[in-house]
Amino acid sequence: MMQQDQDENFKRLTRIAKFLVPTFILLGIIVFSWFELSNQVINITVENKNLEWSQGCSAGNCSGVPTFYIITPEESFITTEAIYDRIEIGGSYDVETEGFTDSLVHRRIDFLF
Repeated sequence: MMQQDQDENFKRLTRIAKFLVPTFILLGIIVFSWFELSNQVINITVENKNLEWSQGCSAGNCSGVPTFYIITPEESFITTEAIYDRIEIGGSYDVETEGFTDSLVHRRIDFLF
């Protein structure tokens, strides 16, 4: 009786795995494709740049977290401190961005050429 229960459980697990493994592979491909499609190389003209500090406090210790914004006539981007420091207002740059223009969050500049 015990062997029969184990065989039935093994068959159930095999059926579940036959369904889930291809599903996870397909989901992985979709997520990877979405990520790759969100990357673009564009030319931007910097109109302004801005640094904002968001406050974070825990257990009486407060510290700020900087967010670096690059503003162009078309949209604003977030970026890293290293890229922020290299970009000059009024300059034109080829950059690699991540994210979609129709999303609710700022696209990110990942690389400055």
